[in-house]
Amino acid sequence: MKRLIALLIAVLMMVSMTACGSSEDEFASFPWSIGEANSYMFFQSDTVELILDEDTLTPSGASFTLVNNGEVDIQYGTGYSIQVKIQNQWYNVETFGETSSANKASLAAGEEVVIAENWASLYSVLPEGTYRIIKEFSILNYTNSFYICETFEIE
Repeated sequence: MKRLIALLIAVLMMVSMTACGSSEDEFASFPWSIGEANSYMFFQSDTVELILDEDTLTPSGASFTLVNNGEVDIQYGTGYSIQVKIQNQWYNVETFGETSSANKASLAAGEEVVIAENWASLYSVLPEGTYRIIKEFSILNYTNSFYICETFEIE
């Protein structure tokens, strides 16, 4: 009887370890470290939009159009970050290099700009998955920053 109980406990431990390892295996399939879960609060409005140019999307980069439909000028960071979706949760992707939103560019009201991003040097070539790029922006002469994102699939 003791042997049967010991065997049952051993089997339960192996099953629970296998279940715990499945998400770790999913994290290990990426060429970079997975960071913290999403902590961004996103700006949701048609006033400022980030739109993917689907024809330019590759595992190494893409072009996006930043559109200012508002009535005031905005500033946006020239840097960006990328998140990956794993099991319906967004996680920060750790960079190999430095990306900074300290450099700012302006976008006048009613204007748009095409931004070409080559993330291979910062994140490597992205494997298959669901991702989103995150850009920071602010209203000119306003201290608070806002975040906008665009989701894309690498197949």
